[in-house]
Amino acid sequence: MTPTLLRRTAVTGAAAVLGLGAALAGAPSFADGATADSSRLSGPDRYATAAAAFDDLMESRPADDRPNTAVLASGEDFPDALSASYLAGVLDDGKGVGVLLTRRGSLPAITLRTLRENRIQVVFVVGGPAVVSERVVGAVQTSYRAGSDDEVLTTRVAGRDRYETNAVAVREGIDQQYRTEGVTRGRVLLASGRGFADALAAAPLAYANHVPLVLTRGTSAGLVLGGPARRVSGLDVVGTTDVVSDAAARAAAKAAQVPTYTRIGGADRTQTARLVAEHARTTSPYAAEFSGTRTLAVVNGSTFPDAVAAGAWAGSARTPLLLTRNGATLGPGLEAYARRAAGGIDHVVALGGDDVLPDARVQQIISLLTPAGR
Repeated sequence: MTPTLLRRTAVTGAAAVLGLGAALAGAPSFADGATADSSRLSGPDRYATAAAAFDDLMESRPADDRPNTAVLASGEDFPDALSASYLAGVLDDGKGVGVLLTRRGSLPAITLRTLRENRIQVVFVVGGPAVVSERVVGAVQTSYRAGSDDEVLTTRVAGRDRYETNAVAVREGIDQQYRTEGVTRGRVLLASGRGFADALAAAPLAYANHVPLVLTRGTSAGLVLGGPARRVSGLDVVGTTDVVSDAAARAAAKAAQVPTYTRIGGADRTQTARLVAEHARTTSPYAAEFSGTRTLAVVNGSTFPDAVAAGAWAGSARTPLLLTRNGATLGPGLEAYARRAAGGIDHVVALGGDDVLPDARVQQIISLLTPAGR
C-alpha cells in the first residue's frame, strides 16, 4: 500500500487522492551541505526520560523567562499525556510548558525532584483519580520546596474516560488560548485514541501551533471545542481509514462546520509520521513554526512509555517527530524522510534510552542524512 496524503469532501464523501509522487512534490526541500550530529534525552525509565525532556525545555528558555507551570499525566498509559500536548503548548501566555509523568499511586522521585528544582508552582493534572491518584496530587501540592509552607496550585483536567478527558483538556486549552491570545478561530487535529503513534506524530503540531488535538474512537467522532470561543477553520485527520474511518472524519467535519477535511495517513505509522512532518514543514499554519527547522526528533514507534512526553518537547523545539518501526528497524517512513533531508538536518535528537532506541539506529539515521560523498 502506497502512503498517501488525501483530501476528501466531508459532505459527499467524494475523494481526490494524491499519490506518492504528488505527496513528495509538496514535501520539504532541504538546503545542501550539512553533516548531522546527535544527542539523546533519556533516563533509566519513562519518568526520568520525561524529566530530561522537561529540563531541556526549561533550559532552552532564558533564566528570567522560564515558566512556573507544568503539566502532569500518567506514564502508565498514553492517552492523557497526548491529550496534554495542546494544553501544554498554550500555557504560560502561549509560550508553552513541559509535560511530566507519574505513576498512578505514587509520584516518582525524579518527577518530584524536577518539580522542586524548577520551582514549579502551578500544575495541571491530566486524568482522573483512577489514573493519577489523590495521593499523587497531594504530593505535588507539597512539592514546591522541602520544608516550605508554600503549596503548589493544582488543577485536575479529567473526564470519565480518555475521550472525555481529552475533551476537557481541549476546552481548557481553548479557554487559556482565548484569554491570553484572543484566538477565536483555527484548525483542529483529529487522531485515534486507541493507539498512540498517530496522535504522537501530531502532538508537536498541536503544541507549537496551538491547534487542538482531538482523540476519537475511530468509528465515530463528535468535536467538542468549547462553544463560541473557538470556530474551526480546517480539520486535519491523522491516520488512514483503518484507524479513523471516513464516517468519523465526516462526523467531525460536520460538527466543526467545515466542508472538507485533510487526511494525512500512510501505509504504517512511520509513513504517517513522515507525512505529518512534511505537512508541518510545507502547509499553513504549521509551516510558520516548522519550515525552518534543522533538527530531527526521533522516538521508538512501537512502544509508548519513553515516547509520550516527546510531543511537548518536539513542539517546544519546533521540530517534527519521526517514528522508528521498532528498536531494530527504522521503517520506510523515517528512511524516506532522512534521505530527502540529507544535507539539511544538522542535529538528530533521540528521545528514550539506548534499550528502546539503540545508538545503532541513530547512527543509521545520520548516515542517511549525510550527503553523498561526505
